[in-house]
Amino acid sequence: MTPNKKKSVAVIDGPNNFHCAKFLDFKIDSRKLLAFINSRWDCRQVHYYSPATERTEAMLKAFGQNGYDIVSREQHIIKGDDGSERTINPNLLVDMICDTFDELYADEDIEHVVIFGGNGEMLRFVQSLNAMNIGVTIVSSVGRVLSRKLETYISSTGGRNSLIDLRTLRDQLELGNGGLSLVSDYNKSSDQGHCHPVQP
Repeated sequence: MTPNKKKSVAVIDGPNNFHCAKFLDFKIDSRKLLAFINSRWDCRQVHYYSPATERTEAMLKAFGQNGYDIVSREQHIIKGDDGSERTINPNLLVDMICDTFDELYADEDIEHVVIFGGNGEMLRFVQSLNAMNIGVTIVSSVGRVLSRKLETYISSTGGRNSLIDLRTLRDQLELGNGGLSLVSDYNKSSDQGHCHPVQP
């Protein structure tokens, strides 16, 4: 284990992370994000979860080449009786949970999980990790995208868990010249709850 760093699993909800930064009016440099994670935690891999579309294909390929473990699924098209079409993003939370527990079971020295994202569906996930004596750090946009229930739970658990407001990382993560940014395709993601602002 790297000295002074907790051996950790890092998972990033791509659309949620994009919208957190969007609400804060800045773009995240994904190379800086990876460097930040590796500077704070000892992670074997950093898992990045994203819908797979034509617009995200090149981005995800670049992310993989720059050190992220990419997990993606295709969007679903639902056709109405009137011929209309609606695009639904895949729910990648199941993949996120399975990958996390796969790593935990493979390495008993892991003691922490870092989650970039904060929708309400993650509350039970965090509680299950805590039941295994695994601490959690949530990185999200407090008051904008982060679930209030999740925020309340994290705040009530003392030193076991922690919350990092993404706005405090702007100077470290903001996109500069020559950086690798998230694309705006997530703006077109229509009906997946984890992409939207504050949930209960």
